[in-house]
Formats: sequence, structure tokens, C-alpha cells
Amino acid sequence: MAPDAMVVLRVDARTTANRQAFEAEKSVQRQQYVQSLRQQKVDEYLTGLRESVKVDDRRAEVLSQLRRQSDS
Repeated sequence: MAPDAMVVLRVDARTTANRQAFEAEKSVQRQQYVQSLRQQKVDEYLTGLRESVKVDDRRAEVLSQLRRQSDS
């Protein structure tokens, strides 16, 4: 948004908060948030591994050796 932009909001209706419903939902939301943080850390770790590791892909050689062995 541009620094000189203006936003106008109008409240059409209000809904009062339900404390019991919030307390019931709070632990579920906390678990989801913690799980997303864990997944983010795992993703960062795997990305770091991928960037720092040199992989020598020898699948073609292994598969050709397996084919030769099965043909024998």
C-alpha cells in the first residue's frame, strides 16, 4: 500500500466474543502453530542440507548393473 493511501472502514455489525469457545479452540490453534513451526524448521534444515551437500547420482550405473545381473 502506498504511504499516502487512505482506507475507510465501516462497522456494520458487532459480535461479542465467546470466552468458552475461545478457550476450547485455543489449545487446538496452539498445537497447529507449534506443528507449523516444527515443519518450518525441518524444511529449513533440509534446504540447508541440499545446499551444502554434493550428490553423485549413480542411479543409471546401478540400474544397468542390476539389468545385467538379471539377464545372466
